[in-house]
Amino acid sequence: MAYSYADTSTQVNLIAQQYLLKSYIIGRTASLWDAASLTITRHEFVMAKANSTPNAEQVAKLLDYCPNSGTFTRKTRTSNSIKIGEQAGCINAYGYRQIKVCGGRFYASRLAWLLTYGEWPDGQIDHINHVRDDDRIENLRIVTSGGNNRNRSRASNNASGVTGVHWLNGRKCWRANITVRGKRIHLYHGTNFDEAVRSRKAAERRYGFHSKHGCVNGLDS
Repeated sequence: MAYSYADTSTQVNLIAQQYLLKSYIIGRTASLWDAASLTITRHEFVMAKANSTPNAEQVAKLLDYCPNSGTFTRKTRTSNSIKIGEQAGCINAYGYRQIKVCGGRFYASRLAWLLTYGEWPDGQIDHINHVRDDDRIENLRIVTSGGNNRNRSRASNNASGVTGVHWLNGRKCWRANITVRGKRIHLYHGTNFDEAVRSRKAAERRYGFHSKHGCVNGLDS
């Protein structure tokens, strides 16, 4: 089935929105949108977006990346507002640094991977220490969605100080549980807080959670 960019097809708009919301926020495809009579298939649309992603050589001409500090600096002036040598990008509402380069807006972590290894990461990027703008290459790893969920920061509303351990006020006891592949597993139910914590930590090791899981900015407290 083909879609025309002359209309406002719900399916085409949905595809576009999905790509803009994903971490692969990639370069401009204005020519596609400007060609009123252009008709392409869903697959062709996806491939056009992918092919507009800059490669390492293109990005390296515009940005310097320091793998030890995780910072990016501008090498060239692409507009009057840009100064050579200034730090590139800004922090978005979710705490991640994004950088405008090569006609698109990209996560700094993904650019760091590209410039270090010469290719775009094939998966999600996990900030190991949970500091979302710490883009040092040693702090980055490729993970699946499930792997990313096994290295999450402790929730801000957690009252016990330990992820997966909760006080049940009505029953006056502690409960420990863990969620693995969408299934909640109950680990402990009793009055001993230390036992609840031990059961939770043992389960994290058993199911392959990262040692930093449940920390805040890489710290245990």
